[in-house]
Amino acid sequence: MLWLDVDVVEYPDDLIERLLAVGKEIVQPHCVLEPGGATFDTNGWRDRGRLHLDDLRQEGETVPLDAVGATVLLVQADLHRDGLVFPPYLYGRESPWMRPGRGEVETEGLG
Repeated sequence: MLWLDVDVVEYPDDLIERLLAVGKEIVQPHCVLEPGGATFDTNGWRDRGRLHLDDLRQEGETVPLDAVGATVLLVQADLHRDGLVFPPYLYGRESPWMRPGRGEVETEGLG
């Protein structure tokens, strides 16, 4: 299943082919406002939110993440059929970038 946020205004014509070519069950591309620019979707992170895709560019085309965002997200449909959902409730630990006392929400629950 392809999740595409409503505020995405431009993407490559071969986006789906590129995502499928990665060969992983869940794929989040590095979404930016301009080529080489800063990360737009900061819900994709590693190391308890300390590293975002901006920080991982030197690691290559494909990097492991602990959580994903849904600006653009490809999830193997069988995972959803097996029960994988975006939690409709607060999930996980309190995050430093969220209001005090709040946990992670939405796509971060996939991590």
